[in-house]
Amino acid sequence: SNQPVKLNRIRELFAMRDVHCHILPGVDDGARTMSESLLMLSEAMKAGVTSIVCTPRCCDPWFNFERMWQAFLQLKHHASAIPGAPELSMGFEVEFHKLKQLGMDAAVQLGNDQGEFLLELPEGTLPLDWEYVVHNLQRKGFKVIIAHPERCREVQKDIEVARRFVLAGCELQISAGCGYGGLLDPARRAAKKLVQAGMVHHLASDARCPDDYELLTEAMEYFKRVADADADAMENKPIEEVERQCAEAEARAEGAKRVRFRRFGRASCGGFHPARRFWRAQVDFWSGGLPCCQGCCRACGRTACGGVHGRCLAERGSSGGTGEEGVDRGE
Repeated sequence: SNQPVKLNRIRELFAMRDVHCHILPGVDDGARTMSESLLMLSEAMKAGVTSIVCTPRCCDPWFNFERMWQAFLQLKHHASAIPGAPELSMGFEVEFHKLKQLGMDAAVQLGNDQGEFLLELPEGTLPLDWEYVVHNLQRKGFKVIIAHPERCREVQKDIEVARRFVLAGCELQISAGCGYGGLLDPARRAAKKLVQAGMVHHLASDARCPDDYELLTEAMEYFKRVADADADAMENKPIEEVERQCAEAEARAEGAKRVRFRRFGRASCGGFHPARRFWRAQVDFWSGGLPCCQGCCRACGRTACGGVHGRCLAERGSSGGTGEEGVDRGE
């Protein structure tokens, strides 16, 4: 059903089917090797995930249809030897403008085997023709899932924009990582409002590394507490009690975030040194001269955006960094 989701069904909807993750090795900004993909699979099992839709990014500069399918078949072959491994299926996270570039005829090859189409809308201004594109996908038989609408600035400003997605017949998927912004983070606030409004159909990992499945577990608990607090409010509990429960849930999530960053050594470049891989942003790693160079980690040459820029590498050379300077420079 495409009707708004009632809060008493939140636990069912956050069941362990991960509809959005970047587990395929070496095809986008997700897992880089097969061993890392298998480690992600192991962490997904620990988190209770029973089914994974592999959704490599259909956008520039990564999209390569044949290579992505080959990586999926290889991963599925390796996963078949793991007892109790989650069931794997193939899909794509399709960027709106890339879909228009490829043409609607290509869309039939970009959905998953459940007839779902994961569509990524721009985070800035919504395209004027988004409803037309959604309608054309639906005419081809797809159930359209909007990926992480909480990142859309128009949704952050007015949650009713997301209701337009639902009324257009779309389902909404929020990402686990949104729970790890600060208390005033716009994406986190928007995700919370979407859950409270009953508009969320899927909570996905959007995982790019093994640690992201720990985020999924914590995000599930956080949003379940948010939903339970609202259910209590509908049972006529005093508003002061409901507000206290919400504040406690926020504080627990914030505390878990601080512990996590201390454990893994948050670096000034935005990565985890040295034991964990970098939290890489969705940017072209080789774009140069960006303003974020100012906050780079001299030890590794990486910036807060996840990129590697010439100016950073020059600083690295002049500083004689050893690779350890970026460790524990902040929470």
